[in-house]
Amino acid sequence: MQPHSPFLVLALASSAAFGAAQDPYQVADLVPGIGSGSPSRVVDMGPFVVFRARDGVHGFELWRSDGNEAGTVLLLDVWPGPDDGVWIDPVGSGGLVYFRGAQPATGGELWRSDGTTAGTVLVADVWPGAGGSLPDELTDVGGRLFFTAQDPMHGVEVWTLDGSGQPVPTVDVFPGTQGSAPRELTPFAGELYWTAMDAPGNLELWRSDGLVASKVREIHPGTGSVPAHMTVSGGALFFSANDGLRGTELWKTDGTAGGTVLVADIRPGPEGSSIDHLTDVDGTLFFVADDGVSGQELWKSDGTPGGTALVTDFIPGAPGSQINSI
Repeated sequence: MQPHSPFLVLALASSAAFGAAQDPYQVADLVPGIGSGSPSRVVDMGPFVVFRARDGVHGFELWRSDGNEAGTVLLLDVWPGPDDGVWIDPVGSGGLVYFRGAQPATGGELWRSDGTTAGTVLVADVWPGAGGSLPDELTDVGGRLFFTAQDPMHGVEVWTLDGSGQPVPTVDVFPGTQGSAPRELTPFAGELYWTAMDAPGNLELWRSDGLVASKVREIHPGTGSVPAHMTVSGGALFFSANDGLRGTELWKTDGTAGGTVLVADIRPGPEGSSIDHLTDVDGTLFFVADDGVSGQELWKSDGTPGGTALVTDFIPGAPGSQINSI
């Protein structure tokens, strides 16, 4: 038997769209033989799923499946022919699927689908012309879609959809065409959090409910604390940041300026503990840090200084175990 696409077998067969749990089975061999359709980001839409894949004739496009081979079909060849029409994985939001679709005349723009061919359409040509607005980091927050995009008046900013379903910027963080370099769009407590700069290099934490947007706290005024690795765990949003005094350490926020605080100064002094690989496990945060004594090792935190501790010193001594993923 020739190898098939294991992702399609496992992801589709385990989807809630197909009823009770059952043993994995192959739904469809999109690229017969040793090739793979490389399906990704399966979005459950009830009686069927929608996903991004290719079949050897078309590039990456939007497909749907009801769990049977006959019901696994190409929804629309967005960019006709072998070129890719769906550039990033689809995301479900508000009962629809959104994705960055591309056509020769429009470039990469925001598209949506209700799972039918007729209902797979361009949302708006935000930046007319072949370049496109290049929507990215599509993120659902309680049924509201957020994403990054650019247009002729703004650089890259965070956008959402208004009441009529049309794309609009949430806030012009860095006015002008330079853009605020938004990244790490993260849902937390019914709102969107992300990092952005409102002046050159001043990268800080921002939030929006889709109607109002604001900076959470100026952790390192003027220079930026460069928040990163945002991870929700135990009812808080954790991230690494540098306040200019302690180096990069573990912080958390509840969404307010007063509730945005240093969790623990793991490596006292300006060097910082090189926080990385933040991961939630059943409400406990695990991460990698270097306290200056044990080297780079596995730590955990419950969000309090006393509950932030080294888990195991796998390799005693300054180099540490050099963990590169959790």
